[in-house]
Amino acid sequence: MNWIGCGYDKLRSTVELPRPGKILGILPSEFVIARVGVFVGDDMADISEKQCRRCERVLPVSEFYPCYSMRTGYVPYCKPCNAEKRRLWRDKNRSHANAQQLAYNRKNAKLRKQWTATNRARFRVELREASRIYRQNHLAEHAESEGRRRARKRGSASLAATPELTAIYLVAHSSGILPCEYCGHPTGPRERHVDHRTPLSRGGQHTPENLSIACISCNLSKASQTAEEFLVGGVK
Repeated sequence: MNWIGCGYDKLRSTVELPRPGKILGILPSEFVIARVGVFVGDDMADISEKQCRRCERVLPVSEFYPCYSMRTGYVPYCKPCNAEKRRLWRDKNRSHANAQQLAYNRKNAKLRKQWTATNRARFRVELREASRIYRQNHLAEHAESEGRRRARKRGSASLAATPELTAIYLVAHSSGILPCEYCGHPTGPRERHVDHRTPLSRGGQHTPENLSIACISCNLSKASQTAEEFLVGGVK
């Protein structure tokens, strides 16, 4: 590799770095430019922003990964576009990507274990907070997913959601005032549950025909009774 004119000699004159021949054509980690300044020929050019070649947004250089071989010192795509590009490649080359990941995990098992132990507590807090925010912003989707999870444990549902099931949960958690199907009391979006007419614990299925929209009080009072048993016993 020819290092003439790339600024390496100029940097080496002021910073103690190994000769290019001793690093087998790979720049040392000290040479990676992680600041707002890149080499163009033998001159230092300062930049603070860069345009992504894919989404064409002008972003701070902190949104681009450093790359010594590029003229600007940074890769042409911003970090989100890079992530999307990698995702598309993985989807197209799934088996190859899985083999690469498996080989990396085996080679760096000890380092990965150390990193996980160091960051476990931080990620546990971040994951819990992210889950809480998701549930708040996706009440219907979360309730539908939780219903399928409970049904799967009892062998009463498939792994996939259906449009009919999702529609019932969206109505229950997104519509305005709706009457309870048991007592008829008007309820708001946060005052009702989606209930199984025949409970899962008694062989009921997680299907649209077995679901009803009930107020919280009726759903909790009904417990493991069927809808018929609950209505015969008298709605409180």
